[in-house]
Amino acid sequence: MKTVLITGAGTGFGHEVAMRLALKGFDVIAAVEVYAQVQTLKREAAARGVTLRVAKLDVTNEGDRTKALAWNVEILVNNAGVLEGGSVWVSSREGLNVNPFTGIYSASKHAVEAIAETMSLELREFGIEVATINPGPFLTGFNDRGFETWKSWEDDPSR
Repeated sequence: MKTVLITGAGTGFGHEVAMRLALKGFDVIAAVEVYAQVQTLKREAAARGVTLRVAKLDVTNEGDRTKALAWNVEILVNNAGVLEGGSVWVSSREGLNVNPFTGIYSASKHAVEAIAETMSLELREFGIEVATINPGPFLTGFNDRGFETWKSWEDDPSR
C-alpha cells in the first residue's frame, strides 16, 4: 500500500483523514506540529485499532522538512495550517468565493488554488496529480479558534 504523509494530523481534518486511510490499509505518516501531540495521537489510533506512524513535523522548520524527505512519501496531504495565515494545500470554499471579514484568509486560499492549479499543469507530464480539498465549516475546532480572535483586537471605533 502507498505511503501517505498527512501534515496537521493532530486535529481536525488531518486527524480524521489519517485514521481513515490507516483503516483502509495505507501506510500513514501522521505528522503533528509539536511533540505533545505525538503520544495523544498514538493513543487515539490504538483506541481505534489502526496503525499510524506518528511524527513531529513542523512544516515551517527546515530541519523537520529535511527529515521528512527520507520518508519515501508517495502521497502528500498538505493539511497543516492556521486560520489567520491560511493553510497549505488543503484549501477552503473561501478559496473559491468570499464572505465578509474573511478577506485575508480568502486571499491565502485563492493563492493556494492558483499554486495547485499551476502545479497540476507543470507536473502532469510526470504522472503527478495535484488537487485541492475545499471544505466548508465543520466542527473541528479550527473555525472556533478563528472566530474568537476578534475578541483580542484593539479596535477603537473613535479612531
